[in-house]
Amino acid sequence: MLTRIVHRPRRQEKKDGGAAQLLPRFWFKELPREKMDYFLVLDFEANQNTRYPDVREIIEFPVLKLNVKTLKVDGTFHSYVKPTVEPYITAFITDLTGITQDMVKEQPTLPEVLDQLHQWMMSEGLLDGKTNFVFVSCGDWDLKEGLPNNCSFLKINSRSYLKRWINIQTYFRKVIGKKGGGLESMLAYLGIPLDGQHHSGIDDSHNTAKILVELMRRDGGDLLKGWVQPRKLMSSE
Repeated sequence: MLTRIVHRPRRQEKKDGGAAQLLPRFWFKELPREKMDYFLVLDFEANQNTRYPDVREIIEFPVLKLNVKTLKVDGTFHSYVKPTVEPYITAFITDLTGITQDMVKEQPTLPEVLDQLHQWMMSEGLLDGKTNFVFVSCGDWDLKEGLPNNCSFLKINSRSYLKRWINIQTYFRKVIGKKGGGLESMLAYLGIPLDGQHHSGIDDSHNTAKILVELMRRDGGDLLKGWVQPRKLMSSE
């Protein structure tokens, strides 16, 4: 939970000059900053869906485990996902992402991938109750719309740890002082070469991790030491 609601009354004068009334007022009180051990960088790729345009089925699900102390990737989870609502990969998506029909036809479905992710996180010690982490994405779509919409349509639940994240574009603006734009524009501004294919989920995750590390080094502040102020930097579903 990122914030708690504090309720206290406030006094408001009546316009007709009558007696003042106590009316409720709500505001958010900042919670203490959190110390992170790992940033889990992800970037989903999704298929087109002509029958249900609001549900862009996730077809690639990568996660990089970035160690805050070393700024190195300690582990990788990566799976392609077999779409079930719109089972065929469109030519546009293949041209954009490099993902073909053959690459997904024998792959696990999204519910299976989420279970595999949970098992991987357990094996990596992320769910031992002592290790703190938060996901990082380029934009809010992945965890604010993409995964929740998929889960809602498939009538499955998403784990609570997938419901808050750092948007790297927000952090870019904090450090650089200007809007970050897309992945390629942030890389170009920071002088970082694009590795691999843009819109390949695993390649974009590696490029997002490089942006995060460079911003942490330039910032030189709390995030470089793993400290995160929830309301100032993290988003939630």
